[in-house]
Amino acid sequence: MILVLSVFNGFGDLVASLYNTFYSDVTITAIQGKTFEPDQEKLKSIEMLEGVEAVSMVVEESAIIEFHDRFHTITLKGVDENFSKVSAIDSNIVYGKFVLQDQGYPYAVLGAGVDLAINMNLNDPMARMKVYLIKRGIKPSLNPNDAFEEKPIAASGIFETQQDFDNQYVIVPLTFMQDMTKDTSHFSAIEISLTNPSHAHRVQSEIEKIMGDDFKVQDKFQQNDFIYKVHRAEKWAAHAILSFILIIASFNIIGALSMLVIEKKKDISILKTMGATDALIKRIFLLEGLFQAVVSCSLGCLIAASLVIIQQQFHLIPLRGTFAVDSFPVSLNWKDFVLVFCTISLIALAASWIPASRAAKMNVSLNQK
Repeated sequence: MILVLSVFNGFGDLVASLYNTFYSDVTITAIQGKTFEPDQEKLKSIEMLEGVEAVSMVVEESAIIEFHDRFHTITLKGVDENFSKVSAIDSNIVYGKFVLQDQGYPYAVLGAGVDLAINMNLNDPMARMKVYLIKRGIKPSLNPNDAFEEKPIAASGIFETQQDFDNQYVIVPLTFMQDMTKDTSHFSAIEISLTNPSHAHRVQSEIEKIMGDDFKVQDKFQQNDFIYKVHRAEKWAAHAILSFILIIASFNIIGALSMLVIEKKKDISILKTMGATDALIKRIFLLEGLFQAVVSCSLGCLIAASLVIIQQQFHLIPLRGTFAVDSFPVSLNWKDFVLVFCTISLIALAASWIPASRAAKMNVSLNQK
């Protein structure tokens, strides 16, 4: 059980690290509507909060990019100069560098999947991809070119985090995005980084009070709520299946204790003669079954912890396929040890109940062989 739960922990940490690279510690979005116009006084109040490190304004729009007659639908994300402080995306650059503005010229940073789709040439300083954005508030026209705002931009780097982001996102300067949308006052989200992410819940509550009921304030886990819920459900399902297997295996405890009751008939009779009650006899055999379970559980946990540490250090078991890691990710969590210990103790106590009750009700005499 410890080994299986540790693998789930490892995959959970891996998924969290991949998603957390792209997402900020706290994100503010409008409950209604795609964009909103932020209140500058509220923004200043958020920036002054204890624990807030940086605040970044973001605009996201669906767009189409073209390079040498190759087209790809993307999410164009316009970010300001504070974006590198609220996101760790710059640490996941696999080619080129994370530059959005250089000598007054805008640059784009592409996801690895987007680059694969259009085959952008970063080595050519003259290479430009075209960005097509649907104009806001346009009237119907027979000419499709009238429906799109078109603008060229060069690429400076390629990032690789998680496939969903790599195939979808292109990051550009906020000024480039605002120039295409012809809107400098509305934003899609406010992304915030914290000095200490463990205080996210406290800071989130304070931001909610400042922003009011018209805005949704989410931490990293809430931004990926579905992913984490699925992971937790899988982990609990694995625990339930393994517990069911342990229940079946607990019949060994019933058999072993039943044989012990038969073997100790004379001892039980002596104890009863000395004044032992049925409750005392029952408690003795219950403790015997519980003792066996605790010793076995402790030994099993020690072996499992050793195997997990060996896997973490030496990566003995490989993970085949195109994954972000080459070996099975594992991680120990003290809560899993408590959960397994309590589960095994309850199963052992239940399995010991039948032979213990039989021993307490047994009517034997000292002459019995």
